[in-house]
Amino acid sequence: MIAQNVAGMLSYFTFIPAVIFLLMKPYNQNSFVRFHALQSLFFSAAFFVLTICIYVLAYFTAGFFPNPFMFPVFFYFFSAVLGIFSLLCFSLWLVCLVKAFRNDKIKLPVVGDMAEYQSTEI
Repeated sequence: MIAQNVAGMLSYFTFIPAVIFLLMKPYNQNSFVRFHALQSLFFSAAFFVLTICIYVLAYFTAGFFPNPFMFPVFFYFFSAVLGIFSLLCFSLWLVCLVKAFRNDKIKLPVVGDMAEYQSTEI
């Protein structure tokens, strides 16, 4: 059996351990592990959706300008936006990983509230 802090930390690596910990019997009854698994799933889903939104916005914004010289400007702008967004999400992921390993709970702004609400319901 894995300790709760290690299980909470492992749930942040991909969605597969998070789903496994939500389905396995001793871990799905532990509110700490459930919170971190659910927050990991919600965070991954939000990252995926927001990344797709940035790509769609970049595609449609660049398509509105018929001048071919404007395309590189928008390409570099949205590449920078996506890079900063990815760096921010990576740093949040690292903070969540370390906090889970230290037996702490860190609630991310929107997904943390959803995870806390879902983890208390059993």
